[in-house]
Amino acid sequence: MVASNDEDITNRIIEELRPQQDEDVTSDNDDSVEPPKISTRQAQEYLEGLTLFWMQQKESYHKFNESLKEQKEAVKKISMTGLKQKSVFDYFSSA
Repeated sequence: MVASNDEDITNRIIEELRPQQDEDVTSDNDDSVEPPKISTRQAQEYLEGLTLFWMQQKESYHKFNESLKEQKEAVKKISMTGLKQKSVFDYFSSA
């Protein structure tokens, strides 16, 4: 009698946990949620932080230095293409 009662409790616990596990698996694979947009300013700050971090790791810095420089240049290029110069007429007409 005790064994079957223990089995019932175990089966109930398994059934209660099973949907939660299924939900967790599907939420990890959910591509419908867009990641937050990161501005070029934020990207530059992150790269500066990484540069500082790798400088503090004396042995590893040279491995990542060139890559970080390339990434900084790429972010700078993206930032510059996003800037658009207003004409004098547009500037004064919006004021």
